[in-house]
Amino acid sequence: MCTAINVKLKDTYFGRNLDLDYLFDARIIIVPRNYKIVFKKEESIFSHYAMMGVGTVIDDYPLFADVINEKGLSIAGLNFPFNAKYYKFDANKKNFATYELVLYLLATCKNISEVKTTLKKINVLDEDFSPSIKLTPLHFLISDVNSSIVLETTSEGMKIYDNKFNILTNNPPFKYQLEYLSSFDKLTNQSLDPKSISLSSQAFYSYGSGGYGLPGDYSSASRFIKANFVKNYLVPSNKELENVRSFFSVLDSVYMPYGSIKTPLGYEHTRYTTCYNTSRGILYYKTYENPNINEILMSKYNLDNSSLTLVDFNKHFDPLN
Repeated sequence: MCTAINVKLKDTYFGRNLDLDYLFDARIIIVPRNYKIVFKKEESIFSHYAMMGVGTVIDDYPLFADVINEKGLSIAGLNFPFNAKYYKFDANKKNFATYELVLYLLATCKNISEVKTTLKKINVLDEDFSPSIKLTPLHFLISDVNSSIVLETTSEGMKIYDNKFNILTNNPPFKYQLEYLSSFDKLTNQSLDPKSISLSSQAFYSYGSGGYGLPGDYSSASRFIKANFVKNYLVPSNKELENVRSFFSVLDSVYMPYGSIKTPLGYEHTRYTTCYNTSRGILYYKTYENPNINEILMSKYNLDNSSLTLVDFNKHFDPLN
């Protein structure tokens, strides 16, 4: 269960809440331009755009949850159980498993237009990373500094949706999220007359009544509505810190506290939150263990290297101030 957004303020910011009921070895991964990217069915790439994101590394292979490249293209994979479907090998197309597809798109594309063109030639392959590491059912928010799309592969085939709302959660499929969203198009940040919301006395009046009926539970559909509402009323600033705080406030509005959601595996909660300034290659992040806003710059690393750089995700960098 996760929420991902793309927001245009002074710069463009992309990020997500990663909500899970289990631990994984999350870390910051910098993929330099000369790191060899190996694919199971397609030729390796030896030179490409640099990337920075959060994920895990297995056998020197980066598996990203969210990541950007140096051109400002960004991708987040979100859990999409029961709806995601992957396909058998297609000799007429390029075949990539989902974890490979993220790398391929960011290695070769610099904007949404190029992503759309590239996806026309791709088949999303039903092939596990290894016998012990199965494919995760995912759909994707893909954004550049100006726009976003949603990529879903279902029993109906590959679907690419222009996403003017710049937001994605989990189930149901994106087209149904949009239908649900239309039921809340009267919500506003303006306060309403008490009589318009059936309050018998002005004694019940409160600022914020324009959002009366805004969902507050943690379901995917409700998080889609709430995060979109909060995002719509952000006030851009000329100061980076204020814009970063504003971005985090959207994801904080759908933050899952520990203990509030019980699953068969334990308690699902927000493990981390990322905010990438995709215009400038900066990652700001918070974790469950360290709620301070920390920052890391892609440009501080050797982007012409040929080996991955791994940074402890729980390392306490100097907070943004």
